[in-house]
Amino acid sequence: MNNPHSKVPFEEIVRDSFAVPEVRTGFVDQLYDDLNFQAEKKRVNHRQHFLFRPISVIASALLFLLVVTTLLIGPNRVYAEIMKVFGYIPGVGIVDQSSPIRILAEPVSLTRDGI
Repeated sequence: MNNPHSKVPFEEIVRDSFAVPEVRTGFVDQLYDDLNFQAEKKRVNHRQHFLFRPISVIASALLFLLVVTTLLIGPNRVYAEIMKVFGYIPGVGIVDQSSPIRILAEPVSLTRDGI
């Protein structure tokens, strides 16, 4: 076992130590056929049902509705409304980055009728 020039291959030593029985060719052929059948069945099912998945139908309908609505309203008006929504985000809209931030010099409190 310590001889580096041993004539027994490493795999045979491992098989002998674990007493692994030889693999039957009938079992291997059956397993190969079963795996191929399952893979082909999965491949066919995936192709057939992709277009009819509820999420893909809903996503396609929403995209179609969005495109039609944009074309009916007009792309320029849609762009203007989107810019109104995102207009107050710095770097995207109309927020002026050059003006300094206004800060109160001291805390302010207001009382009215004792409240």
